[in-house]
Amino acid sequence: MSLARYALLPCIALTLGGCFNPDPAAEATETDTDVDPGSSSGASATTTDTPSTSGSSTTATSTTEPTDTVTTTVGESSTSLDPDSTGPVAAECGNGTLEGAEECDDGDLEAGDGCSSACIDETVACDPGLVGALAGSELERIAFRSGYLYGLRTLVPSRLVTIDASDPTDLAGANELSIDEDNYPNWNPGDLVASQTHLWTGGRNPELMSIDLASPDAPAFDFFAGPNDSDGPVEVMGDLLLQARSVSERINVWDISNPSNPSMLPPIGNPSQVFRDVAAADDMVIALAGSHVEIWDVSTPAVPAFVGELDGAPWTGSVRSAANGDTVAVATTGAGVGIIDYAIPSAPTVAATIGGENFPRDVAIRGEYVYVPVTNGLRVYDISNPRDPALAGSYLEVEVYGVSIALSDEHVFLGTEGGIRVLGDMPGFCDARCGNNTVEYPEACDDGNLDDGDGCSASCENE
Repeated sequence: MSLARYALLPCIALTLGGCFNPDPAAEATETDTDVDPGSSSGASATTTDTPSTSGSSTTATSTTEPTDTVTTTVGESSTSLDPDSTGPVAAECGNGTLEGAEECDDGDLEAGDGCSSACIDETVACDPGLVGALAGSELERIAFRSGYLYGLRTLVPSRLVTIDASDPTDLAGANELSIDEDNYPNWNPGDLVASQTHLWTGGRNPELMSIDLASPDAPAFDFFAGPNDSDGPVEVMGDLLLQARSVSERINVWDISNPSNPSMLPPIGNPSQVFRDVAAADDMVIALAGSHVEIWDVSTPAVPAFVGELDGAPWTGSVRSAANGDTVAVATTGAGVGIIDYAIPSAPTVAATIGGENFPRDVAIRGEYVYVPVTNGLRVYDISNPRDPALAGSYLEVEVYGVSIALSDEHVFLGTEGGIRVLGDMPGFCDARCGNNTVEYPEACDDGNLDDGDGCSASCENE
C-alpha cells in the first residue's frame, strides 16, 4: 500500500496525473517524503517524476496534511510502523493468535495445558537422556553385571544392594544382603568391582571379599581375606585382581581364575610409596600414590616389570582412577580430574587437568570418553586428544549430587545421594527454557510464567 492512499482527498483538488502513475508497465515504486521547512511539524511536500527509459517509475504524492501512519511499499511487501513506537507492536500472550516470539498461544493464560501462561510450549522440555530412576539412599560404589546393578550402602555394617536393571526404564526394588555380622561386625568396604562371575569388594574387615553371582538376584559371599590390612580400592583385569594397600605400601596382585580360592601373586610397587588407588588396562597397571604414579607390565603376572614413573603430578591424592589402554583418568582430591598419557609407558606425562570438578568421587572411562559424577549430576569428556579434553555431554539436575558410576554396553548408571539415575550411553546437552512449567537445570523453579513476585522469579529462581 503506497503513501498515495493517505493523500487521496487532497489529490481530488489536483490534476489526476499528479496523483498516480498510469503506466501499467511500471515495475518498481519508490515514495520519497521530504519535510517542508516552511510547513508545520508533520506536513510533507513531494514531487512526481515521470517514468525512466528503463521501465521503472518513481511516484510521489504531494500533501500538506500530517498523517498518523507511514507505509512504505516495495514490490509486494509492506511494513506498518507506529511513529510513536520504536519497533513492531509486542505480541499479546493469551489472545489466541501466534505473534512475535511466542511458541504457542491457546487463548488463555493458564499453565499446565500444553501452552504456558508465558506462551511457551510446555510439551517441549529439556531432554538430557534420562531413561529411568530409582529413589533410595546413597550407594557409595556401584557395579553392573548381566542385567543387575549392585551397590554398596556404606553403613556399618555395610550392605550390598541388588537392583534388577534388565529393564533400565523400570528398575526393580532393591534387595539388601548383609555380611556375617557375628564374624565381621565392622565390615566397611570402600570399593566394588565385577569380574565375569563374581563381585569383589576392597576395604576393611575383611580387606578383600568375593561375592558369587551364580544367582544374580541372590548373590552369596564366597571368599574372605583379611581381616584388616588394607583400605585400598580394587581393580579387575581379566583373571587378575589388583588392590592398593596403603598400609603395606604396595599393590597386591591376585590370580582370580578360581574366584572361590584366589591365589596371591608377587606384589608390585616401589618401596616407601603409599598407594591409594590403582587402574589397569591391556596388561599395564597404573599405581597411584599421591602425586607419584608408577606403570607396571603384568603380561607375565608371576614376574611383573617396572616400566616407568611420574613424579610431581599436580594433585595430592586420588579417590578413583580408570584406564583405557594409553590414558588414565584420575578423580583427584581438590584438583579436578587429571588425565595421564602413558602411550609411552616408560615416560608417562600429565596431559591435562579438567578443572571445575574439584572433588569428584568416582570416574569411569570407556573408549575415548571419561564419565565424571559431579555436583548436580554427570559430565562426559572426550579425551581422544588427551591434551585437550572436550566436554561431550552432560546430565545436570538441581540438588542431585553425583557419587558413583557404572557403565553397561548401552547405559550409564549414576549413583546419587538420592538414588539411581539411568542415562543413555551419551547424555545430551540440555538448555533450560524458563517459563515452560518444567524445572530444568539450573532452574530452581518454573511455574509456567515469566512474572516476578509470585514465588518463582522471571529467571526461574526461588523468591
